Amino acid sequence: MSELVEQILLFASTDDCRLPNTVEALSISVIIDSILSKMDARIRDAGFSVVREIEPNLPSVLGNVMAISHCLNCLIDNAVKYSGESRSIEVRALAAPGEDRTVQELRICVTDHGIGIDSAEMSRIFDPFYRSPRVQSAGIHGAGLGLSLTKRFAESIGGKLSVKSEPGHGSVFTLHLQFARDVTETGDDKPVDLQTEALHG
Repeated sequence: MSELVEQILLFASTDDCRLPNTVEALSISVIIDSILSKMDARIRDAGFSVVREIEPNLPSVLGNVMAISHCLNCLIDNAVKYSGESRSIEVRALAAPGEDRTVQELRICVTDHGIGIDSAEMSRIFDPFYRSPRVQSAGIHGAGLGLSLTKRFAESIGGKLSVKSEPGHGSVFTLHLQFARDVTETGDDKPVDLQTEALHG
């Protein structure tokens, strides 16, 4: 109940446009590790393992610690909540071409292997208070505000949120952020060398 009240109050504050509007250069690996550390007990109690993959030497990103932390907390919490019988999630951070393909962006991808999202519902999942009939019938509790809030926080710092999903096979939610300095493409097609760490629940 306290979590529900907190989300409603937070939603009300963002609805009044009281969103973070101060951005600064931040280390994304520090934020990811901090969130995983704070969520470690919940993740382990649920019997999950987390694969953490962060591309080495990522430049600083433009953002707000509170906004990014809220986004990651929600996406990881949802990955745990909607994974069904699967007990593995992945958190990956990497540089990738942005929309104009001339300047790279940072992508943080949170992947689960759970119930997935039906294509008919995809256009509604970011609507405030929307909860899928499948989720409700499965007895998964929530207010239907998490993704709506996450989208608002992402956009408040110049980022965005996207999703790819297949029913029965899981979902990938991606937080797109701007680098603090321009990082142009090099044309190098070599595979990304990731720092990989498995965190077992």
